[in-house]
Amino acid sequence: VQSYLNLVDELREERIGFVVFDSAAVSVFPLTRDRAFVREHLTRIRAALTAGSAGVEGVLTADAGSSLIGDGLASCLGHFDQLDVPRSRTIVLATDNMVSGRPIYSLQQATDLAVKNKIMVFGILPGDQKNAEAAELHEQMKRTRGDTLAVTPGRPSNVDMITRAVQAQ
Repeated sequence: VQSYLNLVDELREERIGFVVFDSAAVSVFPLTRDRAFVREHLTRIRAALTAGSAGVEGVLTADAGSSLIGDGLASCLGHFDQLDVPRSRTIVLATDNMVSGRPIYSLQQATDLAVKNKIMVFGILPGDQKNAEAAELHEQMKRTRGDTLAVTPGRPSNVDMITRAVQAQ
């Protein structure tokens, strides 16, 4: 969440929305330019997560839970409006890319939709993962002209890479 707060400080003109997903996607707030609104909601979510709460009602729809990365990305892609209007469209996807459950969309299929709609996607990975899931996420993000960024809790995150790519777009 701190990485998203850092991005809010860096990106001045872009609209920002926030969707949380596990076994279901929940729109915490829609695309907006209201930075105070965004900061307030992200700060509230950070406090809830720090306190051990899930932070957002309705994210878990089954007792066992699941983690459907492709479905979450596909859901985020559906939040962009006016796809025929030329503008910057970027998704910053925080995930370990560890799929649990039966997705409707694989990560590759959701990435195909992002590429088709010219939506750049960045992946934020927890820690410095060096496994097949991290490699797959990196490969798929590159297809969208995005990249991956490793973030370790308690350490500053370098969101400059994302900021520069969004501004260049």
